[in-house]
Amino acid sequence: MRVLFVFRGYEHGIRNPIVSNQLESLLKTGIEVDFFPISKGGLHYFKSFFHLNKYLKKNKYDLVHAHYGYTAILAALANPGKTVASLMGSDIHRQHGIIRFIIKLFSENVWDKTIVKSIKMKTAINNSIIIPNGVNLSLFKQNGKEESSLKVGFNKKYNIIFIAVHPYEKVKNLYLAQQAIQLLENENIQFHIISNADNKEMPCYYSAADLVLLTSFSEGSPNVIKEAMACNCPIVSTDVGDVREVFGKTEGCFITGLDPSEVADKIKKALEFANVRGRTQGRQRIVELGLDSDNIAQRIVEVYKEVLNS
Repeated sequence: MRVLFVFRGYEHGIRNPIVSNQLESLLKTGIEVDFFPISKGGLHYFKSFFHLNKYLKKNKYDLVHAHYGYTAILAALANPGKTVASLMGSDIHRQHGIIRFIIKLFSENVWDKTIVKSIKMKTAINNSIIIPNGVNLSLFKQNGKEESSLKVGFNKKYNIIFIAVHPYEKVKNLYLAQQAIQLLENENIQFHIISNADNKEMPCYYSAADLVLLTSFSEGSPNVIKEAMACNCPIVSTDVGDVREVFGKTEGCFITGLDPSEVADKIKKALEFANVRGRTQGRQRIVELGLDSDNIAQRIVEVYKEVLNS
């Protein structure tokens, strides 16, 4: 089976960790996967339509798997064959009504199958299938705290909290995290903002940290949550995407609202857990839910087979 990934990215290679991780796990199933990255922006999308259409005329694929709403619309228009669309969350929750209407229209009438990441997304796109992002359990696992702290430059004498975010991404709501940390007025806390870290370095950050924060306004299926759980790191997160379902009853993982004082209170509880109990049983929860990347890859393969046999 030959599949072409179309996604938002850069022209000279895959730099989208979500897409690249999924591609790697699919390759292990024996599927041949190529990729066609598209740069963000209206002009780039317009140019990419013609480039993609020309590329697909010269190269034959069994189907095209497009990631993100705009990209999936473009791919379906340029592709005369089968199209699978993966919606990530931002393309549903953070778009104007007309865009959501168009995405829903394509899902019902154009795309052969639509994959969403959470129950919340499925309520907006009824005729869709829920397949969350998977986590590579071979890569994301708990390492020694002292060794990991040395590698990433954390001072293990403090309670280490970090948030993985690009500061310019308003939806990630970094300001809320900063407000909550200030309210704590705790000199034993060091707060770090991690951005542009290599994916292979992240297990060391999770292993060295006492707590991971996620304060986003909206998400689909945030990878940082599953990665942190795979490393058994305590977490405080807003109730976005599939976080509540993924947490389940895992001790040391806390859901918070958007009030800074509530976030600060949950941070206190999470740090108390970390100081007394150390680590969570998050990895066990990920395994129980079948959210490892290999299992998710098999579920995607089944979608491909269903589309090709329909």
